[in-house]
Amino acid sequence: MFAAAGSVGSDVLTKNTFQTFESANRLPVPFSKSINSRANFAGHPVFVFLDFDGTLVEIASRPSNVYLSRERKQSLEALANTAGVYVAIVSGRVLDDLRHRIAAANLFYVGSHGWEWMGPDGCVHRCGIDRRVAEALQNLYDQFSHRTAQMSGIILEDKNVALALHYRMASEQSAANVRSEFLTAIREYQQRGVALEVLCGKGVTEAKAAGRNKADAVAHLLSRYAPGALPIYFGDDQTDESAFRRLHGSGITVLVAETPRPTFASFYLKNPDEVYKVLRLLIHKE
Repeated sequence: MFAAAGSVGSDVLTKNTFQTFESANRLPVPFSKSINSRANFAGHPVFVFLDFDGTLVEIASRPSNVYLSRERKQSLEALANTAGVYVAIVSGRVLDDLRHRIAAANLFYVGSHGWEWMGPDGCVHRCGIDRRVAEALQNLYDQFSHRTAQMSGIILEDKNVALALHYRMASEQSAANVRSEFLTAIREYQQRGVALEVLCGKGVTEAKAAGRNKADAVAHLLSRYAPGALPIYFGDDQTDESAFRRLHGSGITVLVAETPRPTFASFYLKNPDEVYKVLRLLIHKE
């Protein structure tokens, strides 16, 4: 359990190209109108970071119902085998679950919002969490697991360093009630000095060990494996904002959303299909 498609751009991309997007929480611009040619990426080593749910695959009613198609898996493997390209999947899912659902070779896998990761060499790295945090997460699980098991459309997921309350399939009233109780319980631990933080996503609220996030994982992988690469980050959720903010002005940040919202990302794409179109440009970037 809780162990401690638009007009074609013409300019060549550099990190400095994106330093004009300095305002936080502004609406992003369409990615396809700014960057849409193979020439844009030529000659630049790039490190591509991709969220999973909502970015590489469509959001499903249950986390267990998400699968990566064979065609999409082949696209990821082709990208990872492209000269000068590094690829990391950065997710809130537990590492083992993430690897199982993608099962593509030569990728970096980052699970649990940066608390665990695996490189292409197969070596797994996990960060331990504080004992008080582990105990609080276990207590929260014990407090809510029986009740949520009896509620229609509510799923409580043990994620080792986090506890996720999913309510996408629940009625609006049921979701609001259980979410309110969950947040109240988390705040009680926070008020006692337990290092928990709350993450709110699409139909999910998480209690998570504080101290690491997706931005930390991105910074670590960049510095350790490709310090000179141009980072490109694609994500759809509030949990990706830490990475958008960290890379703001030094890389390419892309929100995946049908309707753009205020974000630290500079650009947006509408859905996973559009993400794969951009990935194909990178595969042929030479």
